[in-house]
Amino acid sequence: MDAPKPTEPGAPSRQTDLEQFIYRVSHDLRSPISSILGFSELLASDCGSKLDAQGQRYLEAVKFAAQRLNGMIEGLLALSRVGRAADAARTCDMTAVTGVARNQAVARTGRKDAVWKMPAALPQILGVESELRTLFGHLFANALQYNPNPQPLVELTCREEPGRFVFSVRDNGPGIEPRSHQEIFNIFMRLVPQGQDQSVGMGLALAKKIVELHGGQIWVESSKGQGATFSVALPRK
Repeated sequence: MDAPKPTEPGAPSRQTDLEQFIYRVSHDLRSPISSILGFSELLASDCGSKLDAQGQRYLEAVKFAAQRLNGMIEGLLALSRVGRAADAARTCDMTAVTGVARNQAVARTGRKDAVWKMPAALPQILGVESELRTLFGHLFANALQYNPNPQPLVELTCREEPGRFVFSVRDNGPGIEPRSHQEIFNIFMRLVPQGQDQSVGMGLALAKKIVELHGGQIWVESSKGQGATFSVALPRK
């Protein structure tokens, strides 16, 4: 895996300005999008029976587009909040963190049929607990949501390396082509065609930002049809 590139002079300031801009714009867009959704619901309720089949399709298209845009805005807001958590960095019990993240992922995806393999005990990490839960929640949900197998497998492992711990989440899903290994961490990047799921492609971008703010690295190893393994390297406490 390639080493991270050196930070350019002034980069932290530019990044902060960009995050503030994203937050302001996303926040301001919520109101008009909520209005579009609200009036679409009113139109469907009050006038839906007066619309012909084509009019119904148009209305559904407006609602779907507004819901998707709302999801994208919520994703941008979540991204802008990473690093601003009220919680201070502290020693986190990763056994407890990943246990809560697992429950959240199951609740989010509704996949209660998965086989889980998780260590009985995991090391402690210095970090922001709420963000670490979000990180592993996205990795677990990713392993469940896009897995067509009737019984998904999610396996969490951890190994110690000099100066860091490497956590890996392996699944038995459809896998990811090597050409997409980098771009899947980009904002709004989705490998599933639009319309097949409600994702806006923000989960792995959030995961990457959380990992980098903790001084770590994240990467994926996979090939098409062979499942995927997402690894997160975090500094030792």
